[in-house]
Amino acid sequence: MTPQESVLILQERLAYEQRLVHLVDRIHAAKSLDSLFIELQGEILGLIDAERMTLYAVDQDRKEIYSKFLAIDTVKEIRLPLSERSIAGFVAATGKIVNIVDAYDKAEIAKISPALGFDSSWDKKTGYRTHQILAMPVLHDGKAIGVIQLLNKKKGSRFTRDDEAGVARIAKTLGIAFNNQNQLLQSRPKTKFDYLL
Repeated sequence: MTPQESVLILQERLAYEQRLVHLVDRIHAAKSLDSLFIELQGEILGLIDAERMTLYAVDQDRKEIYSKFLAIDTVKEIRLPLSERSIAGFVAATGKIVNIVDAYDKAEIAKISPALGFDSSWDKKTGYRTHQILAMPVLHDGKAIGVIQLLNKKKGSRFTRDDEAGVARIAKTLGIAFNNQNQLLQSRPKTKFDYLL
C-alpha cells in the first residue's frame, strides 16, 4: 500500500466517524419516536450504504413490534408479532443480530433458526426485491426495545463487519433515545385522548 492510499483510507475513516458522530447527535436531539422513525432514515442509509431501512420499537403490552412511515402526507404504522417467525420479530425476541446474504435462501435462514422465515409479501406489494438484510436489536439494560433493519447493500454482495459495527453504535444510541422517549411518555399526565386509544 502506498502512502497516498494509506492517507486516503484514513481520510475515508475520519469522514465516516464524523458522519456517525453527527448522526448520534441528531438521534439524541430527536423530540419524539416519530421523528426517530421518519427523519433519520436518509442519514442512516447514507452512512451504511443501504437501500432501505425500517426502525421498529417493541410494544410489550401488545407483544408486537411497530414502525411508522410517511405515506404522502400522513404517518402510517405497521405492526408485526413479537415472534421468531419474522426476521425483525426474531431479532426483537432473541436479541440476536441477523446478517443475511440472500433473503430468499431458505437454507441460509434455517441456519439462523428453523422457525424463521422471510415474508416476501412486502416485496410482492411494492415490486421491490430484498436481497441482503442486516437486522440488529436496539437494547436498553440488556433488553430489546427495538430493531433496526437495513436492506440491500448498495456496493458489495453483503453487509460487512464494519457495517455491523457502525449499526451497533447507532443501535446503542437508539436504545438510549427510545428509553428516554418512553420515560417522557410515561411521565406525561394522561389526557382524555389517551384513554380513547
